[in-house]
Amino acid sequence: MELSVKKCEQLIQALHLYSNRVSLEQFGMAVKPIFNTISNILTGVNSVLLDRSKALQRDVTDANRFPDDYDTDLEYFWSNPYLFANGDDFSRETIESNRNLYYQQRTAVLIESKVRSLLKTVTTRISQYLNIGQKFQLNTESIGVTIEKVRVDEVTNKTIEQKDGAEIHLQNFEINENETFVTLTLITLPLATNGRLNKTVQYSRSVSLSLNDKNHNEISVKNLTDPIEVIIPRDKNLQAPPMIPQNVTNLSNNKTYFHFNYFKITHHVNLSTSLHIEILPKNKSIAYFAVIILNSIPDFQTNQIDEWKLFCPQDNGASSFTMFLNNTRVTNHDMAVLGIREVDTSIYCHNKSRTLPWLHDQIGFHFTQDYSLRVFVSGCYYLDENHEWRSDGLIVGPKTNYHHTQCFSSHLTGFGGGLIVVPNAIDWNYAKENAQFERNKTIYGTLIGISGLSILIFIFAAWKDRKDAKKMMMKPLLDNKKCDRYFYQIIVFTGMRNDAGTKSKIHFVLSGDNDETGIRLLDAERPIVERGDIDSLLMAVPRSLGMLNFLRIRHDNSGKGSDASWFLKYVIICDLQTMEKTYFICQRWLAVEKDDGKIERTLSVAGEVEKLAFSYLFSKNIYHNFADNHLWFSIFSYHPLSINFTRVQRCTCCFVFLFLNLLMSIIYYDIQAANTIGNYLTIGPFYFSQEQISIGIAIELILFLPSFLLIALFRRTKVRNSRTVQSIYYNKEYLLPYTKNQKSKFLLPWWCLIIAYILSLVFIGVSITFIIQKSISIGDLKTRKWLTSILVSFISSICLTQPFKVFGLTLFCMCLCRNKRVQDLSFDDDRLISHTCQKSDTNANECGHNKNSSSITINRLNPVRAQWEEMNLEKARHNRLIEIQTWNILREILIVILFLSCLYAITYANRDVENSRMMVKHLRNYLLEDNLDRTRLFSKKNLHNSFEQINTFDEYWSWLKTKFLVRLRAQQWYNGGVPKDLAGYLNDKSNRMIGWASIRQLRVKKKLCSPEIISHSLPNRSCYYEYSFLNEEKSLWKPRWLLSNQSNDDEYSHSIINAFKYRSASELDSYIYATEYNTYFGGGYNYQLRGSLSEIIENLTQLEKTSWLDSNTRAIFLTFNLYNPNVNLFTYCSLLIENVPTIGRLIPRISFQPFKLVQLYTNAELIYCIIYLILVTYYIYIEIRLIVKLRLSYVKHIWSYFNWCIIIFSWTGVGFHFIRQAELKRLGKLFKHSHGYYPINLQFASYLNNLLTYQLGFCCFFATIKLLHLLRFNRRMTLFWLTLQKAKASLAGFALLFSFVFTAFSSLLFLLFHAHLDEFATFSKSAQTCFEMISLDFSGSRNLKNVDLLLAFICLVLFALFVVFILQNMFISIIVDHCNLIRRDIIKEKNQYEMIKFIQNKIFQLFGFNKSKRVDEQQLDCIVEFPQKVDQLFAAFDRAYDD
Repeated sequence: MELSVKKCEQLIQALHLYSNRVSLEQFGMAVKPIFNTISNILTGVNSVLLDRSKALQRDVTDANRFPDDYDTDLEYFWSNPYLFANGDDFSRETIESNRNLYYQQRTAVLIESKVRSLLKTVTTRISQYLNIGQKFQLNTESIGVTIEKVRVDEVTNKTIEQKDGAEIHLQNFEINENETFVTLTLITLPLATNGRLNKTVQYSRSVSLSLNDKNHNEISVKNLTDPIEVIIPRDKNLQAPPMIPQNVTNLSNNKTYFHFNYFKITHHVNLSTSLHIEILPKNKSIAYFAVIILNSIPDFQTNQIDEWKLFCPQDNGASSFTMFLNNTRVTNHDMAVLGIREVDTSIYCHNKSRTLPWLHDQIGFHFTQDYSLRVFVSGCYYLDENHEWRSDGLIVGPKTNYHHTQCFSSHLTGFGGGLIVVPNAIDWNYAKENAQFERNKTIYGTLIGISGLSILIFIFAAWKDRKDAKKMMMKPLLDNKKCDRYFYQIIVFTGMRNDAGTKSKIHFVLSGDNDETGIRLLDAERPIVERGDIDSLLMAVPRSLGMLNFLRIRHDNSGKGSDASWFLKYVIICDLQTMEKTYFICQRWLAVEKDDGKIERTLSVAGEVEKLAFSYLFSKNIYHNFADNHLWFSIFSYHPLSINFTRVQRCTCCFVFLFLNLLMSIIYYDIQAANTIGNYLTIGPFYFSQEQISIGIAIELILFLPSFLLIALFRRTKVRNSRTVQSIYYNKEYLLPYTKNQKSKFLLPWWCLIIAYILSLVFIGVSITFIIQKSISIGDLKTRKWLTSILVSFISSICLTQPFKVFGLTLFCMCLCRNKRVQDLSFDDDRLISHTCQKSDTNANECGHNKNSSSITINRLNPVRAQWEEMNLEKARHNRLIEIQTWNILREILIVILFLSCLYAITYANRDVENSRMMVKHLRNYLLEDNLDRTRLFSKKNLHNSFEQINTFDEYWSWLKTKFLVRLRAQQWYNGGVPKDLAGYLNDKSNRMIGWASIRQLRVKKKLCSPEIISHSLPNRSCYYEYSFLNEEKSLWKPRWLLSNQSNDDEYSHSIINAFKYRSASELDSYIYATEYNTYFGGGYNYQLRGSLSEIIENLTQLEKTSWLDSNTRAIFLTFNLYNPNVNLFTYCSLLIENVPTIGRLIPRISFQPFKLVQLYTNAELIYCIIYLILVTYYIYIEIRLIVKLRLSYVKHIWSYFNWCIIIFSWTGVGFHFIRQAELKRLGKLFKHSHGYYPINLQFASYLNNLLTYQLGFCCFFATIKLLHLLRFNRRMTLFWLTLQKAKASLAGFALLFSFVFTAFSSLLFLLFHAHLDEFATFSKSAQTCFEMISLDFSGSRNLKNVDLLLAFICLVLFALFVVFILQNMFISIIVDHCNLIRRDIIKEKNQYEMIKFIQNKIFQLFGFNKSKRVDEQQLDCIVEFPQKVDQLFAAFDRAYDD
């Protein structure tokens, strides 16, 4: 074919020589056969690419023959397998087939460019024949050429047509006023070119229009306000597919408006398409109404319709009805739903001005005749400079059909039309056919997980309901007397605070106007006064106590550990005879270690003011509102009224509402995602649109009815076989019937519970069914996105929305209703008295009411016993405080160990320390080593780093061409083998380069020396200043740093010319780089080391000759990025050469930054991250509590500074982590697009990785230092820390003195020797050297004697005298003196932090080694009982005497 094109080119050149001797008609007749030949050539070269013919086997074989000039350059076409793969398909057959297509396309592009050049030559020559107003037209079987010369004012509304159907209509057109006429050239080629293996245009012809001025130069036409209309004909051999019959006769449905057809819309990458629907009725007298919905389920209640149309018989001029959506409306949609229904012609076709809402006039459809359907998509495309088809700025017109495509364009170029036939419609069984588990793992797994979780929670709820039922029964006190006939109900409320419940024995005395109970034991057959409990107990007394006055209550602190303390909220005592209730409000601890340390409280009767107090009402109601109104919380919390609304019922409501929320959210998910255009409010990264607000309100309103119905059914239903509420006591003759004088509430019959459970099953079943169907229709990927959004919403609702709602409502009611009665502000206390007292025989004690006979009374009246109890109480308080401190320290130790474990696990996760070190060592030895003899590579004697010894630009050029480039590309193997499949690898054959290397230089502007710097004897001399942002050179130059009018670009290649053009940091994707001499910005003059090695060496030689590096160069960056697939490490490599004018030589700097780009976190590592963030938040909470507790004294709490350092560095690290993840995501997209065959700068990623490493390193440091704080329980272990605390004033004075002396010596040595020695070149280096001399390391000062021996001797003697001898000894003396003081204090002071013995005692008690009673307690009991025994003895003497 290339030979044929060459022959055609020769014929046209020969014809051009004779063009002046022949007429236009003769010239046209001569070029016609040439055009036919060109047409055949284009058809032959494009038919294989467009799948219109098969490739020859010989072409396939030639295309896959291994080339003789194989190069490992990444841009070598053979080296890039991604050019020939189909996605992830890298099979041999696919590679060979696509490689052949690649060669075919390259040939096609070459031939087409030559053909267009030939056509331009011919059309230019023909236009010379034409006068203004004349037109030349040449039409062959497959190619058409129309040339017309018109005036400028005639271009507007000009139409150019051809016989094959091609047509272009120009509307308002503005051309340069200097032009008097233009030449219009319209060319139609037989087939559209296959752009980058895109077969979308395989049925289209190619149409192009060009405008030329009088000098035959093409006029650029872009960004037109009025688009150009282009009609692109299709291939004449294309046959339209038949219409698909729709058998719908007598089909009817009374529940929906339309009969629906579902279609998949086929898109190509970067190309938009339009949708065309043709409807052919069998009976042309029938009217139809049709709607189109894109990417969603039809919803006619909200008019979510993309297009609708009414088809009447009089409109059927073309025998079929058509609907059309252009490419701007179809873009980003994958599915279309077509709804059709028959309508009455007499009603609807005579009032066609009616709008869409008349759709709701009637529901249901009925077809009397069949119809046929045909659906296809089309597009308008143009070829860009990269030979790719694009659709930007093109709109498909409504006149598009199977014969041609109508396009509207704002520019002129070569156009092509696309056509894709929609193969099959999706019927109603789409969800059923695609319901396989493999395709929908996400939704099935989610539903199975929710179902399993619900079963577990139901089992837990049922178990807790049984326990609640027992708690709700009123239990008699164990010390009740059988003969007592007067009953009181005691309701005890225990708080919800930590360790609020107790296992100690509780005693109380209840006193009234008529009598008091004596000391009674608050105990029953079941466990009571546990955390959050509301215990109902029955107390029997001989007679009424009258009006109650006070309640004295205490416990004996016999519980173990935290079970000894008790937080009592309040007590309600109800007289079951008169039903009078009395409140005793406590709201305090009965504990030795909390509050005031007392375990006994005397509570007076609460008045109305106390019962209306805000603190009492709020604390009373907040928990009960949470336990009753927050459904999810109520499943796991105890509520005294749960007998009417059990945990199982609450659990049922929770999961019903969960499934209903899932259903409504997935239904509105697509609608909310699609309606993103319109007015919305933006707050930071969030926006709130009208659609979001309306959808949220709609969901809440829809869910309100079923939620209200279910809760009402469960709450208001009677309990079947409910027990009679009575006060039952031992014998039937003593039964006291119990009646409550309260207004009965309306309750539903018991069988309504069955209805509630049936409704719950129906709601859950329907929700699951529609959730599965909807998720199948939207696809698994979108289902994952939906589940992510709903999960966040669900967690925020449970943890934030609902708690804040309950808290806010409670606070609002408390503030607004303070003047109401107590019964209106709190939950119904009366209902606590409405439960059965369970019969018990264990408390059938004999009658006896001698209150003074109790041993407890006697002991409390005895002053010796009272003193002994007070001593025991103080001792228990002391032991308890030690126990609390011990557990706090142990807990802190465990937290710190867990924190350190998680921190070190996160720090070393995906950090290959050993391989990173070896990578850096290998790259330094390989890329920078002068001698590559492996036997001598690691010999220090032969270690000669040529890069680090570069001093001039000539040496740098030589190193690049002779040392660096030979190692930059993979060469032959040791046995001469070709390095196949090693494209982009270094010559070490283990590291692959990402893209190619680049050399970037930063320059300063040329400036003349100022008169203050140079004398008049050296005029016009250039001075070489330091680099800075202000004097950085940013101009555009020509080679040899000449101005644009002083150089000829034809002498140099494109890469050389670009090397003299400044590029900004954003263009180069480079960043700031700082050294000790200067800070360099990201822009500069850049040269890319791309192409073959011979081309690179040639370009470097040319750059050297053109003085690309000269005296104005300040920094040269040689950067490249590597990837080692063996250890999964990326490396950012930067070889910097600094040109510091004051030094007069080049300073090399080397930087290799290895890191892992893809962070493959395991499940365990993610758990570590979550635990780590929780612990950091816990530290914040601890420090805030300390600030509130210590206030101004907090600044003296030294260890808090370490905690704040951990907190700050941790959250800063989290911020850098998210920034790094965003950068990795961006790089991942670039890698996915380029596959590593285009340079991607990893400099910013390496910076972020280093910053994150620094943050984690400091966190590890401060967290490890915290371990010292854990040893504070033993003062002998913290002697050093206490010494520093004691000596802080002396050390502050010493630090001030040391800073003066040290600064003086640093300044002295800097001023004396900065010009002679590098160790004192700067003040910081001088200070560093002084620190080394303090540690008796004088290696940095050895060269002082070479400068001035006497001066060096004086300085060193003075430094040793003042710093080494005086200051160091002073510091040691301060530490020793205060250490001795601390030791004497420790000997005198009792060690209250000693916990080893305490832990040993606890272990002994745990294993039962401490069974015997204490001796002192036994002796004290004897002393207390001796007076009693003496009294009994004298009483016996008296009775004997009386007898």
